Amino acid sequence: MEIFLDTILPIIILLLVVALSIILYLYIRKKTKFSQEMITKNMPKNISVKLNEHYVSEKEMSFLYALAKALPNELIAFPMVGVDRLVVPEKDKLIFNAITSKYVDVCVFLRKGMKPVLVIDLYEEGGVSEKLKTMDENVVRALNKVKIPVMKYAVRVDYDIDEMKMKIIQNLDDSIVAILKDNIINK
Repeated sequence: MEIFLDTILPIIILLLVVALSIILYLYIRKKTKFSQEMITKNMPKNISVKLNEHYVSEKEMSFLYALAKALPNELIAFPMVGVDRLVVPEKDKLIFNAITSKYVDVCVFLRKGMKPVLVIDLYEEGGVSEKLKTMDENVVRALNKVKIPVMKYAVRVDYDIDEMKMKIIQNLDDSIVAILKDNIINK
């Protein structure tokens, strides 16, 4: 009996541990393989989509041309930027989930580091276009929380570039204006 406890019992325990490890490994492998197969098997063979040939409207495009002329070289603007690319959730994901599929009309970034510094909310004077809706209040709250100013700007046929420059400078955070001034002085 003593030989059994000293030699055979530890061997039996070792074999049980190895067997359980193999069973657990096979179970996990089968589970992950099954979930990967589910993803690929449920995908349709033919994807039914078509090209959106009008990513932005003609009025928005006219605005973007004028904006490119008005921005200093240190800044760059992109249309239709996802809010989830501008902010990340901190603690409460409820508000973040509410804004995750929202877009801002135009976002201005510092070229160096691509830090968002200004959001431009476009609107039409005297009417509301389907594409140029007012910005969601939760989006505005989230942008205010991370200190990204929101500038409202009316789309027009013609733009006064100097007036646009002034409005942009007035809406930028003072620290960004200081960076722009430093770059002008140091050139």
